[in-house]
Amino acid sequence: MITVFWTCLLLYSNTLSYSHDSTNKGNVKNCKYLEETHLETLFKAIDYRKDVFVERLAHAVAIPSVSSQSEHQEDLVNMLKWTGDILNNLGFFWQIKSPTLSNKSNSSTSLKYPFLLGHLAKAQNINKQVLNKSKTLLIYAHVDVVAAKQSEGWEQSDPFVMERKNGFLKGRGTTDDKGPVVAWLNALSVLKEELGNDCFPPLNIKIFLETGEEIGSPGLREILSNEATFFNDIDYLVVTDNYCLTNYKPCLTYGLRGMVYFSLEINGPFKQDLHSGVHGGPIDEPLRESVYLLASMVDKDGKILIPEIYDDVLPLEEPENASYSSIQFNDETPGAYFVASKNEVLAKKWRWPSLSVHGIEGSISQKGDVKSVIPHRILSKFSIRLVPDQDPERVKELVRSYLEELHADWTLGKENANTMTLKSLHEGVLAWYNPNPQNNPVFIAAEKAVKRVYGLEPDYTREGGTIPAVVYLSQAIPSPTNVILLPIGTTDDGAHSQNEKLSEQHFMNGTKLMLAYIYELSLTQY
Repeated sequence: MITVFWTCLLLYSNTLSYSHDSTNKGNVKNCKYLEETHLETLFKAIDYRKDVFVERLAHAVAIPSVSSQSEHQEDLVNMLKWTGDILNNLGFFWQIKSPTLSNKSNSSTSLKYPFLLGHLAKAQNINKQVLNKSKTLLIYAHVDVVAAKQSEGWEQSDPFVMERKNGFLKGRGTTDDKGPVVAWLNALSVLKEELGNDCFPPLNIKIFLETGEEIGSPGLREILSNEATFFNDIDYLVVTDNYCLTNYKPCLTYGLRGMVYFSLEINGPFKQDLHSGVHGGPIDEPLRESVYLLASMVDKDGKILIPEIYDDVLPLEEPENASYSSIQFNDETPGAYFVASKNEVLAKKWRWPSLSVHGIEGSISQKGDVKSVIPHRILSKFSIRLVPDQDPERVKELVRSYLEELHADWTLGKENANTMTLKSLHEGVLAWYNPNPQNNPVFIAAEKAVKRVYGLEPDYTREGGTIPAVVYLSQAIPSPTNVILLPIGTTDDGAHSQNEKLSEQHFMNGTKLMLAYIYELSLTQY
């Protein structure tokens, strides 16, 4: 298939052995198309800049853009401005938009989780008739990170000072999600520098970055509504915020689980902690009821016991189940799974809802602490990962009804009993999946790009996690099925954990993959 755009490299690439001279770039007025062999020239240009690209990621990691801590609000803005400075050099027009949010615990303190919206000017000298037909690619990512302290078990003294060691780039955000963001910037930089202004870009490109993804994307839907014109011409959406299942096999992701998140508070009929020897026995203990309620929602095999919760779950049909057998999958947490079958592991990760208890506040929390008290208040948090076609609002009601029934039974006949408060901590996110990825242009282009970079057929995978932006962005763009998750890291990178890392090889190959993806996607538009 022929595309306009790429001949400028064709005309001078024979003089590149590899040379970094770009004095003649931008003078070619007749951009046509790039032959396969000239992608290798661009890949060599990426390798040539390796140290520069690694240093760029180190600068990104050094900005502690922790969205869960209010003291880092300024760092969130600084992270976007740092990215914007690079986009300036690439010819992007960009602006920062903030939703109207406030800190509920202190109404006088305004919390902002800003977004960056940018678009790249079209190449100057491509035929205008062709320009009018150009498709638009939206790149989505996030630049906020979860909190990290050396005292939590990091090997390096400061998680925000990236270490380059034994082929890995170590630091908070290297794989989630600053590494992928910088890889996109690197790929665009090579295209810009090697092709010149007259031939860059090959298709219209927009970029959308957020600073609150790690805390549930506050304000995202407001921005999508307020800035609807920015999204109404998007043809393709690519997201790089997930992981491959192995260190050696790339994958393309076509599904995510959704999520609902709850807090469960049990208060005793007494106002302070009590001595268990003095009062234990006739007291309705909040921690005991909390444990009972949490344990009553799921059985020993992980099956959720809440009535009707599986009624809307789509069945796992045999063709999909059979496809799991060929997927390359390494157990990145040896000994963690209680099922032995790979198919069952993947199905439990991707295709069935799961309930997880995340923590309990109000009980013993200090290491080595021994207290024989009865806590007067217990706050626990749990979530349910949703799958197609579960509705978050219906699941919330099922959870509430079930727990209220259990609580009523627990307190029945007690003169002074505990009280229960159940809260949903966000509105809930639908599961997302592409029903026919192999015949979708964003996946077809990605598969070709993977073959060019890795020489392998990619696995088609789902993901057990939740990315609200994928759901809401797919609803905001004209072609909701033209959405793909294109990962470069792997599941053992330690995202959200201690010693987060990204291998240099995956960082560089990921940059090549993104460049090749832009090229392949440009071929679909004419």
